[in-house]
Amino acid sequence: MINRDVWEVEGDWNKLWALAIPPKVKHFMWRLGRDCLPNRQRLMTKGVNCESNCVVCHRYTKYNWHLFLDCADSIVVWRKINMWTTLENLMVDAEGFQDVFVRMWQHLNTSQLITFAMTTWSLWRKRNLKLWEDKTETMEHVIGRAQGTLHAW
Repeated sequence: MINRDVWEVEGDWNKLWALAIPPKVKHFMWRLGRDCLPNRQRLMTKGVNCESNCVVCHRYTKYNWHLFLDCADSIVVWRKINMWTTLENLMVDAEGFQDVFVRMWQHLNTSQLITFAMTTWSLWRKRNLKLWEDKTETMEHVIGRAQGTLHAW
């Protein structure tokens, strides 16, 4: 018999699947919530030899926490879309990114969840463009892509 308890991840996943967002963003959020995005920290635990610093600002901390909640560029984005105070409140006494992720599904309304999902996906896209194509994007571009992708879908 297979013990599936080890596969369970805390959170209300039904809220994610019910959000009116593109499937690729749902899949991204699912991977983020399960901590299986291919970021540098995760790749290093698998034996991949790569730099440990942030692609965007060149600092290093716990990767998902840093990229989405602590990187200066990300904070600017959250402030511009008026979500920074809300996220700061979710981060109080959090043990890590997964704590904040679970709290988000408990405390944010549907509109805030959609904004968080689309913006986080767009920040990941910004990171990937910098890493793989050496393209630097403005915060306005990150916000515009998040909103434009949602509206086009």
